[in-house]
Amino acid sequence: MTDILVRQITDSDLSECDELTDLAFGTFIGIPKGAFLGDSSYFRFRHETGIAHAFVAESDGKIVGAIGISVWGSFAYVGPLVVHPTHWNKGVGQKLLAATQKYYDENGIKRWALFTFCNSYKHHKLYTRFGYRPMFLTYVNSKTIAPGTGSTDQTPLRILDNFEWEIRRQQFTRLTNSVLDGFDVSREIEAALQKKELATVLFTMGSSGEVAAFAVVHHGPGSEAGSTKLYVKFAAASNADSFGAIVEAAETCARRKGFTTVEAGSNLARTEAHDLLLSKGFEPKIIGVACQSHNDHLYNRPGRFIIDDWR
Repeated sequence: MTDILVRQITDSDLSECDELTDLAFGTFIGIPKGAFLGDSSYFRFRHETGIAHAFVAESDGKIVGAIGISVWGSFAYVGPLVVHPTHWNKGVGQKLLAATQKYYDENGIKRWALFTFCNSYKHHKLYTRFGYRPMFLTYVNSKTIAPGTGSTDQTPLRILDNFEWEIRRQQFTRLTNSVLDGFDVSREIEAALQKKELATVLFTMGSSGEVAAFAVVHHGPGSEAGSTKLYVKFAAASNADSFGAIVEAAETCARRKGFTTVEAGSNLARTEAHDLLLSKGFEPKIIGVACQSHNDHLYNRPGRFIIDDWR
């Protein structure tokens, strides 16, 4: 086999990497070209906003694989990891994962995680070689909501802007740190503020004057959601009531933007948050498994009111 070269991603690689994501996952699942990614984007959106680092694998000058790394403070997750179907089972994934391990070592990252297919032992075996252990099921949930009510919708909705972010930045960090020491999704928030046409940060306030919950939601072509839904990429809340309120805020935001579908991830180890989502009418459309390093639960445990899926 021709030698595989792994290098950092560049601007000129982004469209090809998103196309490869659609091809690789679509082929694995067995769906037509364009059906997996649609007009959403992982590599372009994350690279242009500085959310993620990424590497590509080349063979004979052509990109045959790619992987992204998102650093959320005290831990990182990889995804997507994609390999061209013509290069499956040829060691490309191993080379890309080895590049991420080197990145972890160079940047002092001690904890890492990913999302993968729950029914693919081939994937589990590969990731286990690099210290990832399949641990808890993760549901990517979807809910159909009633169409927007336009000007008659009087539901209060707090949307973060740059000014308020500077004022309340420490409050957001305190909330995520209460979930896991060193946990920080500031990059996700700042990406949403940078690309306001593609993402929005919603938040609620508690009686103490602190941020009680927030959600980073994506919407529109070129975002991680695409044009068919509003996607809650991440949400955190201090308690069950605040969690319910931020989910309702996301649904309100979706209606106002003309969407009838909301997507949100839940991990089954986060018992209360998972059950609350299901009680609000969300149902799984994809079931995967969270793989974590060193059997580390991170924040996948009861009492953690989080929405995410690590895709």
